[in-house]
Amino acid sequence: MSLFLPSLKKSGYLEQIHITVAVVGSRKIAVQDDYGSQGWEIFAPNLTIYGLDADVEACKVANDELEARKVNWNEKHIPLALWKCEGKSTLYITNYPGCSSLYPPSEYYIEHFAGNSELIKLAYTQEVETTTLDDFCQSQGIGEIDFIQLDIQGAELPVLEGASWILNQGTLGIISEVEFTEIYTGQPLFSELDIYLKKYGFTLFDLTHLHRDIRKMPVISKKHQGAMVWGDAFYFRDFLREDLSTNIKTSERIFKLACIADVLSFPDYALELLVYLTLQYGQDDKYNFADNIIESLAYVPGILEQGDILASLPIIEKIREYSSSYQYQSYFIDNFNLNEQPYLQKIAYQHLLLGEYQKAASLYEQLIEGGFEDKINYWYLGLLLLLQNNEVEAQATWFLGISEAESEQIDNLTAELLQILEIEAERRDAIADHDVASLIREQIKEIAPQYSEQKNKVRQLQYSHLDEESVIEKYINILNLENNCCVDIAASDGLTMSNTYFLYQQGWSGLAVEYDSTKFAYLANHYQHFPNVNLSKSMVTPDNVISLLKAHNVPEKFGFLNLDIDGYDYFVLDAILTEFRPSIICTEINEKIPPPLKFTVKWQPSYVWANDHFYGQSICQLYLLCEKYNYSLVELHYNNAFLIPQEISPYASLTPEEAYKTGYLNRADRKQKFPWNSNVEEIHNLSAEETLNYINTFFANYQGKFECYL
Repeated sequence: MSLFLPSLKKSGYLEQIHITVAVVGSRKIAVQDDYGSQGWEIFAPNLTIYGLDADVEACKVANDELEARKVNWNEKHIPLALWKCEGKSTLYITNYPGCSSLYPPSEYYIEHFAGNSELIKLAYTQEVETTTLDDFCQSQGIGEIDFIQLDIQGAELPVLEGASWILNQGTLGIISEVEFTEIYTGQPLFSELDIYLKKYGFTLFDLTHLHRDIRKMPVISKKHQGAMVWGDAFYFRDFLREDLSTNIKTSERIFKLACIADVLSFPDYALELLVYLTLQYGQDDKYNFADNIIESLAYVPGILEQGDILASLPIIEKIREYSSSYQYQSYFIDNFNLNEQPYLQKIAYQHLLLGEYQKAASLYEQLIEGGFEDKINYWYLGLLLLLQNNEVEAQATWFLGISEAESEQIDNLTAELLQILEIEAERRDAIADHDVASLIREQIKEIAPQYSEQKNKVRQLQYSHLDEESVIEKYINILNLENNCCVDIAASDGLTMSNTYFLYQQGWSGLAVEYDSTKFAYLANHYQHFPNVNLSKSMVTPDNVISLLKAHNVPEKFGFLNLDIDGYDYFVLDAILTEFRPSIICTEINEKIPPPLKFTVKWQPSYVWANDHFYGQSICQLYLLCEKYNYSLVELHYNNAFLIPQEISPYASLTPEEAYKTGYLNRADRKQKFPWNSNVEEIHNLSAEETLNYINTFFANYQGKFECYL
């Protein structure tokens, strides 16, 4: 998540730059998960994205989706096979298309490693025309690419070798997937790519999302959990190094680099660059970022020691003379007219953020005394008095501001006051200053008890989509779990619609697995404060799930399993239950397919969910696993089924028909919560045989890729 960009956007600074991105290997982009929506959209409309991929159909799908969504940035996907030179080459298509490469799969890797060897097995080959990134840019009149991301299965270095011109034009950052083990025969490894990029002035800033794989052996080391296979390498220009001389170091590029670093969650480097620009070019308003730095740092948890204030930070002292609050010192309020009240309020609020309460309060008092009648001045003055432990004076100030108003204005003014207090309380919570947050909320409660009660309910965040957390907590409280270990397969970004984040917040250990690179990046960021949670960037299959869990030392009887891979879930769960016995299982069903149909998507390495109705398992299909492994189906919560081992379950198992009726079909709000199911609603009025025919016809395009029977 960006730290400085929201403030820079609000201040208009992003309007003066245009960011151009090239995503090499863009075939995985989907409607809800495209590159432009993962933070980069903040640059829109001044954002251009070029997606480059050898898969013609994937590019067409991506372009069609962008057209349908009417995104407010420029983006197009071009079917090109990039290489270090123009010519013809062989594309090796693997069992899982996302693993296809211009290098042949390594037979050694397939033979010796367990995790993803099935995915990279060769399916067939095809001849493709190759070109270079330089030729593409020059043919399209593209003079600069600010940022490049590469994920092309071992061919990253050859593509960069064919991009020497565009790199020299001023590329600022690169993320490249890198390999430490030869997955593809003859492919360059990380060390070779690192040496190449250093020649162009790039510095390695981080290696993340490191993925390990275990050998096909019956023993696993607890100390060394498999060979390091691949990861993501983050490179930036380090314009602050005095020993580097380059003609592309301009104030505009330094600012762009700060923005790119921020969107990629390198706030330390972004801050360093913004401070440098402010100190070197701050006399020009285009590059004076002092106010933005102050505003952004005021929301950072843990930045202050106990009792310190923001104004005392050395980095703030360094840039303070460029801030609005400092520049105001040489003026007097009498010099300002009514039109300049917003500027004075901005200065006063900056003093508040800096922790200079007396200066801020004094300025608000002068605004009130000077006839500036905006009631916000009363609300902030009262807040500042409260922060200085003058509770009675604070309440009197708020009362005075409201009492002077007409009766019909009182409700609106009260709401305005409450909003200001709530915003500050939320900021205090964000920086872990919970005592002050509680102090402010006590005042909110006194002013408007009903508002306070409502906000308290809202603040009890439910990360899960349909409050699955409450169901999970219910069973945790009933059962005597052997351990608080949780496994989340297809964890997405770890936060949005998560059924497990709240458990990790409570100190649970476990494993969170996500294959998508962008989602995994957000997952890693969200979970950086959970040291007991292992992360794995893996495509989970029935063939590798056991070795994956064992590699991360998951106990046999772990506490909770969450499974939601929008596909062949049935086969993955079947594999897990051969060797593990989780105490609580939450697994998604395809709620569109009612009893008595037994339906499942077949396991195929090439399967990718197309964001339609074709995915997962029906509840009757899932019940086959309940019978096979002696699990009780204790509840269906909309489209999530909950299972508990029969030997510890306090409830008798529901039949699929009972669970489906109470958990989905008869729910009064299901049509509101699942509006996308409206086009299959007629299925509930059909006989069993008619339902079977309906599904077979409905999924005719997927013939051979699913099982469905009575």
